[in-house]
Amino acid sequence: MNQLVYIFVAQVLIALMLSAILFLCWLKVDRKPHALSWALAFAVITVSYGLNIARDLMPHPVYWAIVNALSLTSISLAFGGFWQRAGRKPRPGLLIGAIIVVETLVIWFRSVYEHIGLTMAFVPYFSMVAMFASAAVLLTQGRRLKAAEWGMVIVVTVFGVAQGAAATVALQQGPAGDLEIREVYNQINFLTMPAAFAGLGLFAVFIIASDLADAMRELALTDSLTGLTNRRGFWDAAERARSEAARTGEPLCIALADIDRFKRVNDTHGHPVGDEVLAAMAQRLSSGLRASDLLARVGGEEFAFLLPRTKLSDAVAICERQLECVTASPIEVSGLELPITCSFGVSAVDPADSMRSAIATMDEALYRAKTNGRNRVEASAAPQ
Repeated sequence: MNQLVYIFVAQVLIALMLSAILFLCWLKVDRKPHALSWALAFAVITVSYGLNIARDLMPHPVYWAIVNALSLTSISLAFGGFWQRAGRKPRPGLLIGAIIVVETLVIWFRSVYEHIGLTMAFVPYFSMVAMFASAAVLLTQGRRLKAAEWGMVIVVTVFGVAQGAAATVALQQGPAGDLEIREVYNQINFLTMPAAFAGLGLFAVFIIASDLADAMRELALTDSLTGLTNRRGFWDAAERARSEAARTGEPLCIALADIDRFKRVNDTHGHPVGDEVLAAMAQRLSSGLRASDLLARVGGEEFAFLLPRTKLSDAVAICERQLECVTASPIEVSGLELPITCSFGVSAVDPADSMRSAIATMDEALYRAKTNGRNRVEASAAPQ
């Protein structure tokens, strides 16, 4: 077995390992479709590398057509994975059509109207376009990229540049071909493709792991019943908002809404109905809030508001509008119509003080709302 065969065997094993890892990621991590697409891409790469070992056992035109088809398929699956992860609508027909067109051109210029340069350039140019498109998908997600995503952007961009260079070199051969130019083409592919595919696989795994970590972090900060931020997430956000207010000098307020006599709902209708009421309340209290505001469920029937860049008088007005929304009509759950009211306590946050102090004054305001008849809004001081 010569040295080149050893290299092909190593490539097969690496691609197979990456395919298996990505398949396990898909199987164990919420069956994300992009993980399966990436796993299938490396499975196809494994087959393609395997054919390199047996290239002398089949007619050259047949080998060439099969390997090109496999390369086009693996690149399309890789790009499709980026497209799926970004939440874009899948377009398998478009990718399959592109594969058929490029493969047809390869076969035509190989077997019918022979042009070696074009034959060897089509697939790497296709790869270049797919890699640049993958980088564009990553860069246009509308949020700050994670470290793993930046790594992938670099890998696919470098891979795309290398494939574009290889295709351009291949074109220089012209119709008849040129052994010296072909050797340069082979060297570019030999030096870049194994490293590029390994980088694609590793950063795909890193991205999946990073997504899982974010999902677990989100789960830890989310109330499962209402889908709102939970107590821990709210106070973490409140502390960050206090620090930001201290830096900018802008006002900050917090508020707490407590459903009046909620125990009576549970005792009369049962906890499942009570849970439905809480979920409905979350929807009503979320309506009308600004994009910068945060609503959280911080207790059994308690909902907290974080209101950045808001004076106390404006915070009181916001809570009064929320109270009107709650009491405008009964909440309909399980065939019942339940009139629900809330009591609100509102407090301004002193950025130079601790959140503990603001929480204490907010609780005092809520207590006054309860003792003064419920179904009302009380502030920690006269609205400013």
